[in-house]
Amino acid sequence: MTSALRAQRAFVVTGTGTDVGKTLVGTALLRALRSRGVSTGALKPFETGCHSQTVLGGVDRPDSDAGRLARAAGLAPGHILPGFFRAELPLAPYAALLGADATLGELGDAGAASASRRVQYTNTATISLPCIQAACVSFAESFDVTLVEGAGGVAVPLTARHTSLDFFSQLGWPLILIAADQLGTLSHTLTACWALRSARLPLLAVVLVRPPAVAGAETRLRHEGARAALAAPAEDPSQVLNAPILREYLDPLPVFSVAGAALIADPDGGALPGALVDLCMPQRPPWSL
Repeated sequence: MTSALRAQRAFVVTGTGTDVGKTLVGTALLRALRSRGVSTGALKPFETGCHSQTVLGGVDRPDSDAGRLARAAGLAPGHILPGFFRAELPLAPYAALLGADATLGELGDAGAASASRRVQYTNTATISLPCIQAACVSFAESFDVTLVEGAGGVAVPLTARHTSLDFFSQLGWPLILIAADQLGTLSHTLTACWALRSARLPLLAVVLVRPPAVAGAETRLRHEGARAALAAPAEDPSQVLNAPILREYLDPLPVFSVAGAALIADPDGGALPGALVDLCMPQRPPWSL
């Protein structure tokens, strides 16, 4: 098949908040797609809480979210694309920028330049959603399927005037919403879905991730290993009804439920529902064989 006829699919993985299982689901999806012979690419345009080497050197580390996504896509973590944002402070991107400004103000002129590089990779004056969008679109042209992971939830402040919703709108790609399958997720998930629909953004599916891949488990997995991440959570009776209620409210939107422990134990995507992987497959034109 020529590049002009390449069957492609691109989508965004976002969440109801931070640490709900976006990267666990995203990496499993990428590996599941690759097992079906699909070429995959993955990007994380905004990432905070980064190692200082990432912020200083402009290269994603293998243990970062961006690095884990790249490995799952069969790519080597590399130089950060133009306009992409990395910050050492574990905050929303705009909050990280404000934290950078506050840090620089406390330091005064002496040492301000080196401090600026420690707390942010992208300069405050150069954050441009159109630039990031163009980098994502250009990158996606080389793959059958491209996954972009958002930062935190659906309305994270990126700049003084723009949130994740604005970036998703500019990108125009369908979204998969990840939510923690626990008490409180009904309101969080419905609010996020209604926000996306109000912005006229297409939703592919909702994925509920049952503990332990919630409430800090992704962070524990990175820093403490699988044993800590797999610690048995307290029983949560809401898990019995969360998915059925969301299916009732969001019908006909697909709502899937996956076990966080299974995703950690089988990172190659075997724990994902086949129907979810099907949704992410390239859209074959009718004349393709």
